[in-house]
Parts: sequence; C-alpha cells; structure tokens
Amino acid sequence: MLLFMLRGKILVDFFVNRHPRLLENLVHKVGVVTTSDILMVIRLIIQAGKKIPEAIDWLMSSSLTKRLVDRLAPSESHIIHEEVASLLIDILAEIKGGDNETDLLPLLDEFRSEETFDLLFLHLTGSPSALVNGIALLQTVLELDIEGEDSMVLLKFIDNLDTFLGFLLDAMDTATSRKTIKMTTGTQFSLGLTNMTILNFILALVTEEPELRTILVEYGFYSLILEMMFVYPTNNILHDLVLQFFLLLCGGSHEEDEIMDIITQCDLLDRIGETWEQVLAGDEFPAGGPQNSDDLSPKNLPGTISRGIRVVTNAAGVREEQPITYFGHIAILSNMIADMCEEENYQGISELSETSTKWTQWVVPYLELYNNCMIDMTEM
Repeated sequence: MLLFMLRGKILVDFFVNRHPRLLENLVHKVGVVTTSDILMVIRLIIQAGKKIPEAIDWLMSSSLTKRLVDRLAPSESHIIHEEVASLLIDILAEIKGGDNETDLLPLLDEFRSEETFDLLFLHLTGSPSALVNGIALLQTVLELDIEGEDSMVLLKFIDNLDTFLGFLLDAMDTATSRKTIKMTTGTQFSLGLTNMTILNFILALVTEEPELRTILVEYGFYSLILEMMFVYPTNNILHDLVLQFFLLLCGGSHEEDEIMDIITQCDLLDRIGETWEQVLAGDEFPAGGPQNSDDLSPKNLPGTISRGIRVVTNAAGVREEQPITYFGHIAILSNMIADMCEEENYQGISELSETSTKWTQWVVPYLELYNNCMIDMTEM
C-alpha cells in the first residue's frame, strides 16, 4: 500500500536513496514472494521512469534482467524457472507496451545484450525445465524485437547453432524414453511439453528467417518431425505444426534432392500409403479397397472417410470403429506430394513415388476420389 502512495520524485528517492538494493533482494525472493507483488514494484518503477530518467538509470544499474536470467540456472528448481520466466515475460510486455517506448528501450536493450543472452543460452542447455521456460522467454523476445533490426534471438541461435540446435534435436528424440497416457483411443505415446515447446520455437525462428530451413534440412530436423507424426497419431496439434513446416519447406528454394532425402530417410511414401490402407481396407469397402467414386460417396460412407475411421469386425463378430485421427493431415500431405509429382522441377520425386508399392497401390488410385468425396460433403 505504501508503494501505491509514493509518486514521482518521492518514489525515486524511496528506492534509489533509501533502499538501493531492493531489486537485488527481490530477485532472490522469486519463488517466495508472489510474482504479482514483484511485478507491482517493477511496474511502479517503470511508470515513474517514463517521466523521471533516474528511475530507469537505477533499474539499469541493478542489472535486473541479467539477475533474473541467472535464476534459470539448472541448480534452481522448476518452480523458480517458471516464476522467473513468467516475471521476465511480464516485464518485457510492460516495457514494450508503454506509452513512451523510447524512454524504456534501454531496459529492453539490457535484456537483449550479448552478455545476458550468453547467460540465457548457457542455462537453457542445463535442464529440461530451464529449456522449456527459457524458450518461452526467447519466443517473447523474438516477438518484441524491433522491426527492421537484427533479432538478437536469431543472431545468438545462429552463433550457437552446432551446440544449441543439436541439443534441441537430442531433447526431441524421445525414442528410448517415451511416456504413455491412457486416452479414449487407447494407450498412446505422450508428446510432452518439451517437444511442443521446441517445435513452436523453431517454427517461429524459421518463419522469421526462411534461410534456416536449409540448415534444418542438413541437421535432419524434417525427417525427425515427420517420424514424430506417425509416432504420435492422436496429437493433431503436432500434425498441424508438421504441415506448417512442410509447407515452409516446399515453399522455399530447396533443391529437389534435399526434399527427396527427407522423403526417403523416413520412408514417407510407404508410410503414407500404409495409413491410407488402414482407412480404406475396412469392412465397409469391397475386398481390396473402394472400387469407384460411389464406394467413397458420403451417402454410402456417413462420415467415416472424412473422420479417418476404419470400420472392422472384431474377433467377437461385432463391427467397431477404429479412429485414425491424423488421416486428414495425411490426406493434405498426400496432396502436397502429389502436386509436386506433377511439377517439372520435381520429376525425381515423381519417379521416386512410382517405386513405392504402398503409394501406388493405396494413394494414387484413391486420392482424387477422396478429394471429390470431400468436395461433395461440403456441398451437402
């Protein structure tokens, strides 16, 4: 309550002259004192700084952002990491959203300094908790970076590419330690917060700097995320992200050989064909799959094909639905590859598709029928 009563010069005198180490002490209280209380003090100082430069000078001399970043050290608890990241994100939003940003930019510049970022990137590789919360912080900085200026996030990411990108990909490779969760569709692998956080961060970087796509191809990133699409068949948020990455890849200036390498590394054509087979080889179709557009007509298939449902007869002789929840995304991916096969620049991919038995047996005959079926359903 006392802080709310202090204004202007009186507030500055209260902090600068009487309690010069207040901010330093507050940083050490993160996790003990509520984040909202700490933010309240900082907000009052920032508001005073819009009119009284001494307040911002004091903030700068206290190295507030650097001190907070240092609490993302792996020796700190995950609770501290969450509180610190949340507090820093709120501080940055307060700075950038001010009425007079110019007066407050020195504090933002302090956070974006090379020294602070070096410390942040050092801590990110120290623990999963620091990684997840630190990346959330980096994404906020990326969004706040001033238009027309070089992004410090991108610069440091590129400077630390071998170490940091390799660390991110290793953190995403969960092949040896996957957790499972029970869902209505049965027991499924859990993608986890770490993987989703990393994927969203890399997508933000690639969107900001398209040239990173080539680097990601070289590091095997695309092969990894396409593999994840099949490992986590019920996570449609992941499937959306994978399609966004693939669209960025196909929309770039990549050589055909690079895309072919990605397709072959994860056996993409056959695996797409296997998914089509799962949907189209159920009891609701004639033996061997649908024979014509009537078999795929929405009148004969009330929603099963659009929902990616395989209808089968179980051991007890009861017909049941088996959901293949990512079939819609597989169909979109199929159309993207089929479109490439029609382009002169991707004749190698067309020839590669002809060598895939699953692709030629299950995708080529039915993709156009499926597309027509979807058009018919939108017009019903």
